[in-house]
Amino acid sequence: MPCLLNRLPKEILFEIFSYFPPLEISYSFSNVNKHVNKVLCDYNLRYSIDLRFMSQEMFDSLKNHLRPERVIHLKMSNEEGVSPKMQYFLSLFDLKSFRNLRSINVYNVTNENIDLFVFQLKRLPANHLTSLHLSDIYSGDRFYQLIDLHSKSLRTLSVDQGSILNRNIFPKNLQNLKLYSIDNFYLKTILQRLHRNSLIELYIQFDFNKFSTKQLLSSFQRHSQSLNRLFININQISILTLKRLVLALNNLKRLELDCYYPGDLLDGSQWEQFAAGLEKLDFHIGCVRTDHESLCRIINSFRSPFWCEKKRWWVALIGNHICSIPKFSPTTLEIKSEDDFFPNYSTAPLSVFFSKVAHLLFRKFFNGFTRPIDYRFRQAKGVRFWYKTRVIKPDVLSLFLDLHQIEEVEIEKLDIDTCILLEQMPNVHSLQFNALEDGLSACFPRIRSIEFSSYSNPVSGEIVEQFYRLFPKVEDLLIDIETRIDMYNLINRLQHLVKAHFRTNHVKRSTLLAELFQKTRLTTKNAKVSQEISQLSSGRSFRRLNPLKSESDPAARKWSENEPNRPEPTVP
Repeated sequence: MPCLLNRLPKEILFEIFSYFPPLEISYSFSNVNKHVNKVLCDYNLRYSIDLRFMSQEMFDSLKNHLRPERVIHLKMSNEEGVSPKMQYFLSLFDLKSFRNLRSINVYNVTNENIDLFVFQLKRLPANHLTSLHLSDIYSGDRFYQLIDLHSKSLRTLSVDQGSILNRNIFPKNLQNLKLYSIDNFYLKTILQRLHRNSLIELYIQFDFNKFSTKQLLSSFQRHSQSLNRLFININQISILTLKRLVLALNNLKRLELDCYYPGDLLDGSQWEQFAAGLEKLDFHIGCVRTDHESLCRIINSFRSPFWCEKKRWWVALIGNHICSIPKFSPTTLEIKSEDDFFPNYSTAPLSVFFSKVAHLLFRKFFNGFTRPIDYRFRQAKGVRFWYKTRVIKPDVLSLFLDLHQIEEVEIEKLDIDTCILLEQMPNVHSLQFNALEDGLSACFPRIRSIEFSSYSNPVSGEIVEQFYRLFPKVEDLLIDIETRIDMYNLINRLQHLVKAHFRTNHVKRSTLLAELFQKTRLTTKNAKVSQEISQLSSGRSFRRLNPLKSESDPAARKWSENEPNRPEPTVP
């Protein structure tokens, strides 16, 4: 039967490709047939490869599907779990063939494996890279060679030790510069070596107490006409210094300040004297919580027509900081009472203040409102009920939540009330709980990820069968079990299982490994077993839920399974 893809014009295939991440396009469509391969060659495909977050399956496919000439951005790291990927990648590909590579991010490289890094990166043609990011680098001298090699082409540079740039040869054409752990001397030296008025964006993080107001102002004179965006992370700075700095930078449109000590920064009227020319202003300023009147006085100073009408810049107290909203809006809302739905110390409308809330954490039970709430958390994806907090009824939750948007739920106990709530949340796919009520007759086939944390009362016996009836299609499982027989039964019953972590104190590892293939549907063809981890495959990558407290217990043993091609169920 002829393939229908052969009849599609390349314009239609281009439209289909536009819905996929670039690397997925190569992985999914390469070698489908000659026509699709030809269309792929004509498609302007550009990759951005990040080895830190790439699934093992996707990484394994690189050898067959990656086209080096289409890679434009590469992120590499020596972090635990990523280092083998990085070393294999650098041994598999010659970076000299990445002729369109323009951006590299390098993280956490130690002296032990720096040689392979530097050797490969130096294979790139000189003055080839336009962007270079170096973070947690333990041998700045070696990596400075890379900066030197691309000094004429670099436009964006980020280093976590500004002192490594204090050299005679320096990239003079930088437009975007990030400097971590810097002091006034190195900052002034570096900015003076750049071409005059070449710098557009600058991020600086000062070392603790290594700061001089006079030197700071003089450092920026060379770029006063070009600097457009400025980000400062500093221990303490006065409002007068900020005023002088902003007024001296004639083209500055965006300012972001992260300051530990508030000093005299918490007066909105003072900012109005110099911030009128800015298009965007964000700050995150430490604030010692005092009495209610003092906090109200601080917030009210940012309620003037300048802030709320002319600029529409919103300010709120978040934790122990006075912050710009929505830049630093909370992503998790902790709810102890209905007052948490009406923040006192904020100038922002509720729709702005809560715009980033993705999770709601209920620390106490409440059963309604005494005043109307006119905001719904439509973007929220998860709800969590704190230890011993009763589950709130669906009709109350629906007053401020779109229950159809909820995807993750964390509760103390799975009981009748929780089942009623889950029935009203049709898109929940992830569930975390610590106790299971006997006799539940519900079934949730849509839930694919489960974390059952009950170290004191692990799953055993008949609960295994109840667990299967409740969650017949679970794919990602983290669970406490009583015996190895319970683990075998779970593996055999949960036919859709792709990844699992079992924890127990009552299994000898030697006994487990000897019986694993004999007592379960696993075979040597679909399973890999090591001392602590047995992997059954995995066509997909799964995000682990929050770590269990007892995972650090050395007495607890842990296994995981992973299944690439799910086998036919076989129960000996």
